[in-house]
Amino acid sequence: MSTHRDPRLSQELNQALRLLGDTWTLSVLCTLSRQPLRFNELNRALGNINPTTLTNRLKKLEQAGVVARQEETVDKLSVVYDLTGKGRAILPIIREFTKFAEQFFS
Repeated sequence: MSTHRDPRLSQELNQALRLLGDTWTLSVLCTLSRQPLRFNELNRALGNINPTTLTNRLKKLEQAGVVARQEETVDKLSVVYDLTGKGRAILPIIREFTKFAEQFFS
C-alpha cells in the first residue's frame, strides 16, 4: 500500500472542512434544505444567530457555490436564499456526520 498522498486531495478536503466547519454553517444548510427562505425568515428559523454572522455565512456559502441568492421584487425588494445542486450534494454527508456524532459523542 502506498503512503503517497495527493496534495490536491488534502487541499480540497481542507477547503471543504474550512467551509463547513464555521459555526452556524451546518445549521444554515440544514434549514435551507427544507425550503428557500428570505433573510429574516432564515434568521428567525435559526434562533439566536447574530444577523452579521448570518450575513457572513451566507456570503461565504454563496461564493463557494453552495447557496444561491436571488433578488425578488413583489411589493419591495427582498432576497431569497436556496441551496444549489452543490449545496444539496452536501446534505447526505451532513446526515452521515450527524450519525457519527450521535454514535460517538452522545
